Amino acid sequence: MLFNIFPKDTEGNLAKKKTALVCGNKLVEVAQSINLGQFIMMSDGERACGGVNNLRNLENALEALIGAIYLDGGLTAAQDFIHLFWKHSATDMNTPPQDAKTILQELVQGKKLSAPTYHIVNKSGPDHNPTFTVEVRIPPYTAIQATGHNKKLAEQKAASLMLHQINDKTK
Repeated sequence: MLFNIFPKDTEGNLAKKKTALVCGNKLVEVAQSINLGQFIMMSDGERACGGVNNLRNLENALEALIGAIYLDGGLTAAQDFIHLFWKHSATDMNTPPQDAKTILQELVQGKKLSAPTYHIVNKSGPDHNPTFTVEVRIPPYTAIQATGHNKKLAEQKAASLMLHQINDKTK
């Protein structure tokens, strides 16, 4: 789909666009748009703890739905479903999205600094809805911590804060 929409894009740009379309946020957005949470079979305890709105449950359920559509209707049916819910988002991506970790990585490479290292310093909360605290380090800058409901989100937040620190010190 992306290649047909952006035939002149480089492989790298297409890969970044694809990543943005299959990331958890987009999966959750699609799952919520079709009220998928109300159809997920789960225990009463999970439902009482908000399992219907749990982001990971919604992501997994949507992936399972696409797989079921493929098994039941074949590749064309699965492609039709994907095009219906993703084509508008794909068409709007004239420039590849840049996440904070990628921007930070490119910045430190340009400054000839050590690559950022990310470490989980804390995990708390129930197994079905954990919270992660991640620390990013790039000598000689002060290490920065950030928290998110998954490791990826915590890393992105930490990278964003580190970008602010680097930019503030270079002003």
